[in-house]
Amino acid sequence: MREPHATDIHNYPRRLERAIRFLNAHPGVSQHNKTLVMQFLERLKAEGLSLARQMGYVQRLTTIAVMLAKDFDKTNQEDIEQLIKAVNAKDWAEWTKDNYQVVTV
Repeated sequence: MREPHATDIHNYPRRLERAIRFLNAHPGVSQHNKTLVMQFLERLKAEGLSLARQMGYVQRLTTIAVMLAKDFDKTNQEDIEQLIKAVNAKDWAEWTKDNYQVVTV
């Protein structure tokens, strides 16, 4: 946990705000998924997750929404398997791929 007066050199409040704006402006994310992501974000805040982790979830869920091109609550096992296959085919670092797989669980 951060000290109350610690300096945030990464400016996570602004980065989270930008991730939310990007989500809300993205034409490839349905309004329903935008609502679901924002509800999930409220849960993360209630659980006390750091701003950095909140930002990461918003960014990853935005990418996943675009990749799925389907409302989250309408996905099935096959959709998730195809998503994981697509993530694994990306030229991303293994750590990044692991982060996306954690979100899909």
